[in-house]
Amino acid sequence: MGTTNGNPLDSLSSFPAGTAELELPWNWRDAGIRDVLAHPAAMSDLLRKISELEEVAGLDLTALRREPPRQVGEELELAKSEMVWSAPITPPDGKAAKPLHFTVRVQPTPEWFMAMNMMIDVARHSMQLLTEYEIPIPQTVPVVFYTGERPWDAPLEVADLIADPTRAKRMRYFLIDLCRLEVAEGSENLVDLLAGVTQGASEAELLRRAQALYRRLVALGDKHFEGLCFDLVRALCKEKWPEENWMDCTDMEELVDVLEERTVTWPEKWKARYMAEGHAQGRAQGRVDASETMLWSLEGAVRARFGESVARSFGLKIEIARQADSVQGLEILDAICQCVMLSEDAEQLLAGLESIRPKTA
Repeated sequence: MGTTNGNPLDSLSSFPAGTAELELPWNWRDAGIRDVLAHPAAMSDLLRKISELEEVAGLDLTALRREPPRQVGEELELAKSEMVWSAPITPPDGKAAKPLHFTVRVQPTPEWFMAMNMMIDVARHSMQLLTEYEIPIPQTVPVVFYTGERPWDAPLEVADLIADPTRAKRMRYFLIDLCRLEVAEGSENLVDLLAGVTQGASEAELLRRAQALYRRLVALGDKHFEGLCFDLVRALCKEKWPEENWMDCTDMEELVDVLEERTVTWPEKWKARYMAEGHAQGRAQGRVDASETMLWSLEGAVRARFGESVARSFGLKIEIARQADSVQGLEILDAICQCVMLSEDAEQLLAGLESIRPKTA
């Protein structure tokens, strides 16, 4: 999982890349994103976006450190689920760098009281920091990474949840909405790339964005992290197009190849096939239309020349031609035309029409 400074959370199990365990109850919107954000490269890119929103100057994300779980009271399991990262920030006056802490929650569904929950997270972490630092302790920035489909409608401020907001200390968390994040074209930020893949509505759009993500992963050169991203994207594809057997893909490269096959190769192959069939059908139909136009004219001539009874026999033979397959139908129509043109009397015409029969297999 990269360098995470020996964090105890490193020993927690994450989804194993490229295995059939994707069939187990495993939600990419929760566990999958959490596994990906546990990697320093992904978290660095996430905090880079947060620092841009906050306009944090002097933040050194190259020295990003994952903090150990902070246990307050008996809430060990809650502490284990937290992701707390810190990075040094150098003040403009040139004084010694001090850490800025980020507590991050992955949230697959909206939570109306999230502002209060994040305030509790910050308070819990700050209580632990009191045992390590003198007052004033380092600032803790709360972040919610939201992966749900419906828009996030919960308040971002604690003041919006209480009766008298004027008495509330300003407490706000930062929201990264993965499904609605504005992604700049050509961005190499991993959060942008994941958002692009998530938002890809069509296979062609998903292919383009999955290719961009794959190029970024190849540049990072971390196979374990690539596997985590692959598991996430494969689960996303399985959710969007369950008819495809995505379990046959064992890595990101194969998954991109399958997307390319579905998006480019298959449509072009079927397009070429149907165009060829359409041209052939068009030519055949053109011949049928021309023949029937001529036969309609000939039928009128037969009725006027040989009488109604011969015209009825003529019409029945035309129906036989219509009911035959396209090739035999055209052959019968051609034979009827020849018969009409060469017959000198009704008897000869009827004998000629009688001799025209569909071929049997």
